[in-house]
Amino acid sequence: MRVPLRAGTPADLGRWKDTQPAATLFRFPTVEMPELCVAHGKPGVWSRRFRIWARPETDFDRMPRSQRILHEFLLGGTRLERHFTRIGTAHSMSLTVHGCDDCSRWLRLHRLRSLLRFALSFVMMIGSPVVLMGTVVEPAVPFLMFGGLSVLCYSAAKASWLERFARAIVSVDGKYLTIRDPHPDYVAAVGSASRS
Repeated sequence: MRVPLRAGTPADLGRWKDTQPAATLFRFPTVEMPELCVAHGKPGVWSRRFRIWARPETDFDRMPRSQRILHEFLLGGTRLERHFTRIGTAHSMSLTVHGCDDCSRWLRLHRLRSLLRFALSFVMMIGSPVVLMGTVVEPAVPFLMFGGLSVLCYSAAKASWLERFARAIVSVDGKYLTIRDPHPDYVAAVGSASRS
């Protein structure tokens, strides 16, 4: 589902109206977004507001997957650089997502899985080396620590949940908010708001 976006008026932009490039990059929906859960179409019992950015394709995105993984391990600082470049140059909008009781259960399970992944990574990086030092399998310690670091990086990447929960992304040209696989009731509510 695609929701048309528009440039902000001075009233929309507020304190950002004279700030470039924010004033030209910020986008606003042309319809009022419903207070429904995107996944289940139920009325929201809680909400979170966050800023969502477009994802312009970069040289990094065009690399083969194996090369991207190697690039991240060897040049980890470039990930942060890419993030700040995206914030400063990509279109974005402020989005409020609503969750129902079913979403609350999903979020609890997601947090539990994240906690278990982080615990596993720390056991592999710290617990196992302490236990295995001085034993016949001590040569395996560096491999365990490297594996633990890999799990830690994976856990950190998976810990963020808002963008996946919202199922939304701003188009590169800033004209649309694309929502992936929304519930039919959510689609109907957006369509009703656009006709009113």
